[in-house]
Amino acid sequence: MKDIEFKSTASASTPCCALELAGNDEILAVVGSDKFVRILKQSSWQQEWLAQGHTDRINDICLPSTSEPYFFTVSEDSMLKVWDLRTRKEALSFQAEAALFSVGVSPSGVVVAAGGTGRVDFWDIREPGVISRSFSESFGDQDPVSQVHFVWDDFHVLTGSEDCLICLFDTRIPEEDDALLNVLNEEQPIARLAPFACDSSHLWCISTVHTLSIWDFQQADRLFALSDAREQLHSDCLFTCHPFSASPDRLVVFASKENGSLVVGEQKKARVRPLADLHDSQTSCITAAWCSRQAESGQWLVVTASDTGRICAWEGHPSSATEAATPSADGDLLDADKTTPRKSTSSAKAGVKPRKFAPY
Repeated sequence: MKDIEFKSTASASTPCCALELAGNDEILAVVGSDKFVRILKQSSWQQEWLAQGHTDRINDICLPSTSEPYFFTVSEDSMLKVWDLRTRKEALSFQAEAALFSVGVSPSGVVVAAGGTGRVDFWDIREPGVISRSFSESFGDQDPVSQVHFVWDDFHVLTGSEDCLICLFDTRIPEEDDALLNVLNEEQPIARLAPFACDSSHLWCISTVHTLSIWDFQQADRLFALSDAREQLHSDCLFTCHPFSASPDRLVVFASKENGSLVVGEQKKARVRPLADLHDSQTSCITAAWCSRQAESGQWLVVTASDTGRICAWEGHPSSATEAATPSADGDLLDADKTTPRKSTSSAKAGVKPRKFAPY
């Protein structure tokens, strides 16, 4: 395993904490505590350029598919910025009333939504500087809107807030009360959520106290509530999830331990079980994780970032381990055609191989 390690541009000897990760098939964007975004090329894992422009902490980043040449960031400085990957410069900026915590971009790339304290603002990038719409009556006055996602089209928006509510809006409807289609009570402040399933009708939600829920948000029905998911994975922190396939009852769950280990688990209905403990590289607290899955090969790429600025990546097939294995009583993985248990503490044994790349 080789690691990428970056340090603060302010001082070569001062580590920079990585706060957020985002990626597509070609690049990885790393948000640092130094208010910069580092763009890495996945083919070489070298830094391509450094996006500079925010004056305070960057809270979220949205990197659309490879067909879109832009990415979006929001910050405590109340700015939404649009960055052009072709010119490697800031393309547009939008001013909000206060700090922004989350950002989502419509499928067309034209409409951008950003969550602030007790509100969500919308911009049309064809009309710089003009807030086209705002929602504020559906959120707690003092609670940050921590997640914003467009689903299906440019009009339906999912939000998650620290007021514990998940909201689904149709922005074509003029009045906010009427535009609010569904409200789900997660019962805990929301840290992360994302829609999934074939028709994007389900969502997974991780709370700030590391509980996990699976919802059918069209029907406003909580399918599974896993209040002890962290304990089932023998971990300290839940980070993100990714569907194994289009099935709504099976997710890959990524968690971490205080020693820097990345725990890969499988959620199926109301249970989560560990598949792998990737502990060969990170030696300090993991602060962000991102993953992607190649549709044709089924190959996974998992990237983690730590509070020291170290970036580590693994690639492999975690699904192959669980599909060909069943859990034993003590939590080991058993080969389907063998009786000898094989421990899940090795990344190679769990079907996840370290990705080798050169540091920059």
